[in-house]
Amino acid sequence: MKPYGFIYKLTYLPTKKIYIGRHKFNGNGKYLGSGSEVLNIQKRDKKKFPEHWRKLWKRKIIDLGYSFSELKEKEYFWIKKLDALNPDI
Repeated sequence: MKPYGFIYKLTYLPTKKIYIGRHKFNGNGKYLGSGSEVLNIQKRDKKKFPEHWRKLWKRKIIDLGYSFSELKEKEYFWIKKLDALNPDI
């Protein structure tokens, strides 16, 4: 069975803050994240560091989901497990 999507851990390297998200497989290997806070930081970084803003981020796939509902459940699991809502992390 082919996975529907993946759960990823996105780390902003200058601050070491993390973001957990989910994304449907669509062949776009350049996807970094789409949370509003993440997008705001990326937009700022693109202006400041146009050539290497992507190097400020590290994305790691940490789980796979085989349906939308499984992907959602796993995203909540990983947010809780890694305490990703904690502003200090």
